[in-house]
Amino acid sequence: METIKSNSLTNLELKIQWQSQVAQHTDCYYARKVNFWRDFLPVEIENGLTGKTIGHKTTTQYPVGEIIPKYFKENVFAIFPSQFDKNYIRGMTVEPKFGRFYPIAMLIGIPGFYRENINPCRCIEIDNEKLHFDLNHPLANHPLTLSAIVHDVWQPLSGERGGKSTDWPDIALRNGPGLQACWQNERIDFFSDNPFNRLDESQDTHFYTHARLVPHIDRKASEIISNVYGELLQTDMQILDLMSSWQSHLPETLGLAKLTGLGMNAEELQQNPKLTDFLVQDINQTPKFSFENDSFDAVICSLSVEYLTQPIAIFDEVARILKPQGKFILSFSNRWFPPKVINIWHELHEFERMGLVLEYFLKSGKYQNLATYSMRNFLRPENDKHINETQFSDPVYVVWGEKAQA
Repeated sequence: METIKSNSLTNLELKIQWQSQVAQHTDCYYARKVNFWRDFLPVEIENGLTGKTIGHKTTTQYPVGEIIPKYFKENVFAIFPSQFDKNYIRGMTVEPKFGRFYPIAMLIGIPGFYRENINPCRCIEIDNEKLHFDLNHPLANHPLTLSAIVHDVWQPLSGERGGKSTDWPDIALRNGPGLQACWQNERIDFFSDNPFNRLDESQDTHFYTHARLVPHIDRKASEIISNVYGELLQTDMQILDLMSSWQSHLPETLGLAKLTGLGMNAEELQQNPKLTDFLVQDINQTPKFSFENDSFDAVICSLSVEYLTQPIAIFDEVARILKPQGKFILSFSNRWFPPKVINIWHELHEFERMGLVLEYFLKSGKYQNLATYSMRNFLRPENDKHINETQFSDPVYVVWGEKAQA
């Protein structure tokens, strides 16, 4: 089996773990064609991988300031409200909100800033005269744990030495990880200006009358969600698949005592081979369940949280039907039905959406041991129908918590 040498090429899974004020976070990035001769990896990671092969994992903890630059007060600045381009996103009017992230391109007339810069900056204060923004990386004050897991190893063609050096930790940490956390223990403004309105406000039963029976994510993304569920769930559990359809994204090897589906379309639910029973219910219209208290070991919600118009009521109900310390696990990606997705989902950065789901848990107040997980940059399967649109697999985001002790 091929081992990593000084000139090897590898595919690595880079895993960044960190702790915010409210949750444990794991953000993963699939680094393809890492060149050990040319590219940058921290020396501890490089030394820990040299001589190793597929499946090996090396882990190093880094204090504040080593992987990401330290926090600098000079990166906090103020602008006039007129310098915030509310119409930067086509077809939308965006008002600045406390704690939220916006592309630097939305800030007008600032020396050194250009309109193509989509790097995020956070709004940290709104007063009568100014808007205050923070350009520091959201993980600038967090110690990090960095792991690298070897997926593939091969040797380059003879004489293959050219090319541009890539800083892989910088790529993995850029424009995403950290955006799901609040700012200095201050709660983020997710709930002003009708965030749960939708383009199509007709009853959901009309929209979901006809079964679609199409995959909502590609095969690789579904595999990743399945793996996460497999790590968090156990055999012989009784599980509710909330907002279910014809796929449950659960591991084939996970033997459950019961898997109940609750969804919008009977035909789709009938086509789901994993369900032991199912119910049809519009939970946006009726956010109450018919299940008894403490009925389920876990509740999963796959690729649907973005459609909830009364999320706190649903999170309260899930807590009621969960057994003590039972898990509520929600997974999502970056594809959805536009007419039915809530307004705020359009506005948020993909990583901020994990922050919104965390806020649902916090608002409910009935959960503990919150956590998030993300995975990005795998290649899309070649036979996927969207392969001509993007070569990358759909990103995966997962948020979960446990029912708190009474």
